[in-house]
Amino acid sequence: MDYGALFNTCMLGMCYSTELVQKVRKPVYDKKKDFSVVTDYDFAIQIIFCSLLREFDLDIVAEEEDSREYQELLSLLRQKEIGEKNKKKKMHKFFQKIGICLSEIKEQRHTVESKKRVSVIIDPIDGTKGFINQRVFSVVVSAVVEDYPIFSIISSPKEGKIFYKITVPEKTAGEFGKSGDGQKDRETYGVVSERKTPTEISVRKTALQTFGKLGESLAIRIGLSFESAHSDAKIERVIEEIERVYRVSVQRIDGQCKYLYLSTGKLDLYIRIPDRKIQEKIWDHCAGIHMASGCIITDIEGKKLAPTTPTSYGVVASVSENLHKKIIDIIEKVFLK
Repeated sequence: MDYGALFNTCMLGMCYSTELVQKVRKPVYDKKKDFSVVTDYDFAIQIIFCSLLREFDLDIVAEEEDSREYQELLSLLRQKEIGEKNKKKKMHKFFQKIGICLSEIKEQRHTVESKKRVSVIIDPIDGTKGFINQRVFSVVVSAVVEDYPIFSIISSPKEGKIFYKITVPEKTAGEFGKSGDGQKDRETYGVVSERKTPTEISVRKTALQTFGKLGESLAIRIGLSFESAHSDAKIERVIEEIERVYRVSVQRIDGQCKYLYLSTGKLDLYIRIPDRKIQEKIWDHCAGIHMASGCIITDIEGKKLAPTTPTSYGVVASVSENLHKKIIDIIEKVFLK
């Protein structure tokens, strides 16, 4: 299975679901047998995922059962037209707009029946009472295989944010990026999976606009200095070499905020290569290295830095050993040319 395609499809479903519920006011709800509450939007979100995932060889494990209410809503959404006064007219119009196939949708289960198969676990609205009462709630989807999480996505529609985390098992790493840009996608997913904090996407006006931000969020986020003395032709060549391996997004930043951005997940990598060797000052690095203690920080030769041991030449700081080693190798290659 192409886990990259599965992740993208689930993210698209999350973007649709977020747009659907983001501005809902006073949803109608019913009580289930266990006295918990359920709304038509729980069913609608489940229908979105069961439609989008219909061609994947996997199991959907979902909160809401295949009930009479679920089937009635599905039947209504399949209709081309419904009456203007129908209370579900707005929802029907939304499904007409996004144009997903409802003629055949995947069935859902309540439990993971085979750990060897991929299971996509959905909680359409987690915190339904919060949803009903205009408080914070979430939409949740995870994919697992053999008790191993492949990825998880959590949307907070009220806050206008979607968060995701990807974990690439070694034996299935090659399954990411079967479509698209092949090896570059696989390498990029590998680095994204090593981020220590979930990646955040800000929700836009429409689902497709939000989904369009996914590629940007997947890119390796590299920080460079604004100073020309720290951003000469060699840095440009290093970035060119990195772009051969990964999707890349570059931003300029100075001061010790670079270390803070690494520690809080706003950057994956920071590179600074002065045009000449200089005597570094400990006050330019001490606090930042301390705050980014979970990251890998070395000079450009790979020698680790301590808060009171300033760099001998340049800085390479990254979120993972794997990424760091590859960047040091690329820098060495460029400097040997």
